[in-house]
Amino acid sequence: MYKLLIVDDEPSIRFGLRDYFEWSSYGIEVIGTAEDGSIAHQMIMELHPDIILTDVQMPRMDGITLTQELINKNLNIKTIFISGHNDIDYVKSALRLDALDYILKPIDMEELSRVVEKVIALMETEKKLIKQISRMKTTLAESMPLLKEKFFITLVRDGIENEETLQKRLDFLGVHFKSNALFSIMIISIDHYFSLNHDMSETNKQLTSFCIINICKEIIDKYVYGQVFENKQNEYVCILNLEKIEDEEILFTIAKEIKDELLTLLQLSVTIGMAKTTKNLRALPELYHIAHEAIAQKLFLGKNKIITMDSFETNKRDFFQLNLQKRNKFSLIIKAGNEHALSPFLHELFQDLEDNRNITLKNCQNICLQLMLICSNILLELEIYHNELAEMENNIWEQLFKMETLLDMKSCISDYFHKSIFYIKEKRRSKSDNIVNRIKSIIFENYNQNITIQEIASKVYLTSTYICMIFKEETGETINEYLTKVRMEKAKEMLKDSRNKLYDICYSVGYTDPSYFSKLFKKYTGLTPSNYRDSII
Repeated sequence: MYKLLIVDDEPSIRFGLRDYFEWSSYGIEVIGTAEDGSIAHQMIMELHPDIILTDVQMPRMDGITLTQELINKNLNIKTIFISGHNDIDYVKSALRLDALDYILKPIDMEELSRVVEKVIALMETEKKLIKQISRMKTTLAESMPLLKEKFFITLVRDGIENEETLQKRLDFLGVHFKSNALFSIMIISIDHYFSLNHDMSETNKQLTSFCIINICKEIIDKYVYGQVFENKQNEYVCILNLEKIEDEEILFTIAKEIKDELLTLLQLSVTIGMAKTTKNLRALPELYHIAHEAIAQKLFLGKNKIITMDSFETNKRDFFQLNLQKRNKFSLIIKAGNEHALSPFLHELFQDLEDNRNITLKNCQNICLQLMLICSNILLELEIYHNELAEMENNIWEQLFKMETLLDMKSCISDYFHKSIFYIKEKRRSKSDNIVNRIKSIIFENYNQNITIQEIASKVYLTSTYICMIFKEETGETINEYLTKVRMEKAKEMLKDSRNKLYDICYSVGYTDPSYFSKLFKKYTGLTPSNYRDSII
């Protein structure tokens, strides 16, 4: 039974509604009546009704104010207003407060019946929704097999070398990949994710993730065997197991259906990155990386698209892949400004290209361009802009496709990389000098205060660990040693004036304990403050 409270300042209406309407036939129990909003408010707090039937205008507290109070308290109580014909402005206010409906006086019982039916229907719908959400939460908790998720994350990120171990884990987890079939990977990323994520409760985030995974799995299962999991925040990975080469055409159909269904059912626009197929399950990390690169193209191609990368083929012996390991190694060399490691890396890479006699000219040009893009992106990240580098880069882009030998290509890009490293090292050296000078300036300005390394770090917008490391590397002393030196030198100056008391000097250079100050001073100069003064006066 739903509980109802009737609120009206006219006794005839109040008791008439209570006694002359068959509330029980609608599954409603009248738990009380009140003559104004103030009394009703107190009764609501005690009796917790589900529905309130209230007059708009009443003494002490009217129906509008009462409803606003309930909204402020986040009480989910359905409100029906009773209003006179002259209270149309109040009725408009009531509707703005999300009142379910209103009834005009004199009350028509048929009209009241229609309104009550409407309220009951809404409450029943809400009850079903709550039950459904509860079932979904239970399903969500039961459908998160942690071991399986960890396995897939490891499989696409790192791979598993031992095929026997791989098959045992697949069998243990109930994953029925066919090892002699084809494999492909899709990555799904929600567009406008951070703005959407900011407005969601944690429960809704988890439910949304659960729904995305299930929608993708249902669509994939219609066509091929596959697995779907959340690899990290806003990255849903689909591993698809295809029976035969002809099934490659299904990949785009699956991706399009996933994109359309997520937009229709969840109002989520998504971008999907796709990799081509491989017969080797252990090659999934490479497929994952290619699909991940496809997703990154959203920056250039726009949102709500299916993006494919066609640069992965395992069935051609003449294809040389600049794999993830080589790309990461090259990136680290450039970022670190490691000029000594650059030449051996390029020598080894171009030796591999030369040894692969079946490699195509286009493939070699492609590899050089990939290295150029990596280096160029690092320069952008470090905010290094120089006319000489820009001119060299433009010239390489113009000339590279005209070159016909590996030697010319190597010479062309090698000069650019060495010059890039030179400017990276110059930038870091200049940045370190600026940081050290800024730290010294802060110390000079604040040595007479109880300043800490954490406070200094916050003023230069860096971590305390980093500024300690930079300062030590550039000056040969720690920040605390330098701070002590500044304070001691200032104290030595002040000790030259006999009018300065020792405890005043102590406080003036940032110490609160004269005894501790004297101890530090003696350690720094070999003399106590008093002895030092005597020696110079």
